Amino acid sequence: MAETPKKYGVVLYEGFQLIDVCGPIDVLNVLTTHAEGISLSVISESLQPTSTFPKTWPDKMGMPPFTTSQLITPTHTFETAPQLDVLIIPGGMGCFDPDPNNAGQPNPTVVNPIIKFIQKAVPWPQVPCDRVYWVRYHLTIRASRWQESNDVQRGLEGDSCLASSSRMGSKCSMGSRRKHLDVFRGVLGN
Repeated sequence: MAETPKKYGVVLYEGFQLIDVCGPIDVLNVLTTHAEGISLSVISESLQPTSTFPKTWPDKMGMPPFTTSQLITPTHTFETAPQLDVLIIPGGMGCFDPDPNNAGQPNPTVVNPIIKFIQKAVPWPQVPCDRVYWVRYHLTIRASRWQESNDVQRGLEGDSCLASSSRMGSKCSMGSRRKHLDVFRGVLGN
């Protein structure tokens, strides 16, 4: 039986989708009332507050720039974050390349540091995922054993990524907040 995951992390970048961060964090807050030893690391390139508004609004995305934004202060940088059992990666407008010639494509200045961090933070050799790539509005992980991955690859659902290490039974889960809740319910054994 897999050991219960205890060390959670969420990645922030300028332009992350607020619900993709706050929804899972809220679930984790509740989970701590039922399971001891849960920790959360909020991780970004620096410890400066990170905005939901991207550094540069991506062009040709069919949405005008937001008129409001929020800030979340990270607890760790990519360099100082601990080893994690579960890593949550939000979607958001900041993941898109602001160059109008690359509309809808990933922004390498955002994506590359996250991918580098993922390789360090989650023990990937023990996870049945063979690649990390951007799909529509979120970073996702191609999971070789999960049927849902086909839906996510087609961009039919999913707004963030939830990646787990072998301590969670060697599973990659991705998609909607419903699936996030299913993973957390599994931790409680319900």
